[in-house]
Amino acid sequence: MADKDVNIKLKLQGSEQVQQQTETVAQAFERLGYTTGSTSKQGAEGVDELGESAKKTGGIFGGMGDKIASWAIRLAGVMAILTGITKAINEQSGAIKEHSDITEKQQEKLVRLQHLGDFYKERPELRKEVASLAEYGRRDVGEVADAWYNLRSKAGGLSDSQQMGILKEAIEFGRTDPSVSLDVLVDMMSLYAKKTGETDANKIQNVMSKTVREAGSNTEGAASYMPRFLPVGMEAGLSGSETAGLWAWGTTQEADPSVATTGLRNVVMSLMGKGTPESNRLMKNLGVNDNMDFYKKIETLSKQYAAGNIGLSEAEQIGQREGSVMLLNLLKDPDEMRRVVRSVQSADRGDIDLTRESINGLLGTDEVARLADLSNWLDVKNENSKGKDVGALRLEVAKKLSEYNARKNDIPAAGIALAKKTQDIMGGVLDLTPGLSKEDMPINNLVDDPLLYQKLYNPLPAATPGKNGGDIHIHYHNDVINDVGKSDYKPARFTQE
Repeated sequence: MADKDVNIKLKLQGSEQVQQQTETVAQAFERLGYTTGSTSKQGAEGVDELGESAKKTGGIFGGMGDKIASWAIRLAGVMAILTGITKAINEQSGAIKEHSDITEKQQEKLVRLQHLGDFYKERPELRKEVASLAEYGRRDVGEVADAWYNLRSKAGGLSDSQQMGILKEAIEFGRTDPSVSLDVLVDMMSLYAKKTGETDANKIQNVMSKTVREAGSNTEGAASYMPRFLPVGMEAGLSGSETAGLWAWGTTQEADPSVATTGLRNVVMSLMGKGTPESNRLMKNLGVNDNMDFYKKIETLSKQYAAGNIGLSEAEQIGQREGSVMLLNLLKDPDEMRRVVRSVQSADRGDIDLTRESINGLLGTDEVARLADLSNWLDVKNENSKGKDVGALRLEVAKKLSEYNARKNDIPAAGIALAKKTQDIMGGVLDLTPGLSKEDMPINNLVDDPLLYQKLYNPLPAATPGKNGGDIHIHYHNDVINDVGKSDYKPARFTQE
């Protein structure tokens, strides 16, 4: 064995391409550390030494323990490298499938956004934009694509620049509460923009951030219920930020934000004279009239409460059952309500970025938070890198098309399975990522084109036959598989017949 080459006969055309790709594989192993030495040769020499020792001892094992151990270690080295190569090929094949699956999954989420108003024409780099936004927000590409679709489909008069501003600010805001879906955040901010007419997405984000901070609810609660109350508060003469502040105060009075929203709505509607006939008469009897603004009405009722003229019965008439307790708490301490409203109002400005300040502050002072954030960013980054592997998707499409053609021609299942395994192995070793032009993919007869498979999946692009059209023989020296750390690599020799 030590004096013989391993001769592998390949039925392939295109000697130059085969040689180039095979040498590329060998060089890759060399870079990985499987650089020459001659493990296989040493293993063979170990056998020879074993034989010589046996002759000298007349078959008595006596001092042969070291020889046997040396031979076994050398042989194990060869097997370990072969096992490592096999494992590497399998892992590469698995990676190709994984990359293809990720690419398809991301495209499933992107396709409806691309088709929404032919958005793909307007933004040809849409795929890259979504990936970039996903990395910034530490979110899945599919979630970002869904949020963008949601925003664009419900735009309702928002300009493209406003939509993009809202999307970016919602994604940034989402970093402060990863449990909240981007869809919910986008809805909250876009509704605020449409109801208030605010065009500065950063100001909207600031108001939302302060609202969540002051509210007795989490981000999802604020995003789900505050927009429902927004039209009511603004109809009462309050600004968008004042309404958000009033809602934030209201949620501190109830355990459930939905109950708080309903109760607060009832109170405000009655203050506007849009309650029941009974509540309207009572309000007039208590000194409230239509010329008063919201705060003046609260002040008037608060004085009546302090005088003992408003109890639970009167509160139920004004705020109905859902808002009676909230109204009593409001009249008891109106200053706390004003404090929360002013706090949220103070964030209604564009020269600050409360969310960005909060993110930077946390990451700058908490190592665990910083490392977790970096880990999340790398997860999304790596996922997107896999999703860019178009070659992997080409290979998977080629395999499926190959199976389709095989089944159409009644190839046995065993043959199909063997072909798939061969493609997996070849895809794991060589760079088999053929290109596909539009001409190669007829839309109407894709699978019926008998030449399509050759166009789609050609392991040796632009291959040329051997000089005489003969077979190619690859001669591997017995020291191609080598010890780690050596450097006497000898490339395979190629001949043609």
